[in-house]
Amino acid sequence: MEEKVIRMLEGICETEGIAENKDMDLFDAGLIDSLGFVDLLVQIEENFGLSVAPTDVDKADISSVNKLTAFLRGRGVN
Repeated sequence: MEEKVIRMLEGICETEGIAENKDMDLFDAGLIDSLGFVDLLVQIEENFGLSVAPTDVDKADISSVNKLTAFLRGRGVN
């Protein structure tokens, strides 16, 4: 699942190398903005079948590869 998360985030951020620092906060780094946040939620649903409303998640919970992976695992995604 982590590789899928990395590929998804690299597409949203339009950059490679996200896997080099899996704890990097992508919002603080300016790689994901508010539109990217919405795109991320859409991509989560498309890639993992998990529907997440913007009001149901704090962006701090999905701000890095490791946090997003933990979030998905916590929601039962393998």
